[in-house]
Amino acid sequence: MAVIPRPHPATAFGGFALLGLGVAYVTPTAFAVAGNQPGLTAGEGMPVAVVGQWPGFLLVPPVIGAPAGRWSLRAAPATLLLAVLGMAVAARVVPR
Repeated sequence: MAVIPRPHPATAFGGFALLGLGVAYVTPTAFAVAGNQPGLTAGEGMPVAVVGQWPGFLLVPPVIGAPAGRWSLRAAPATLLLAVLGMAVAARVVPR
């Protein structure tokens, strides 16, 4: 079980700042890719990207809540770390 090493407000602030930086790069990049798909106009590609985000809104609460209920609320944010690492691995296999 992974646990956040330093349960302190400064650590939480730093973690959320890093998460925000990651999201700040991923979302605009996903929208740019969706708007530049061959065979689709930007008006057709963007809604696909936006609709593709809805599963995240539906899945993130149980993905964090399940470990929080099983272990602790301190261990639950480690699932975000695993998700970010998964995104980094997936980004390496997506063709340019």
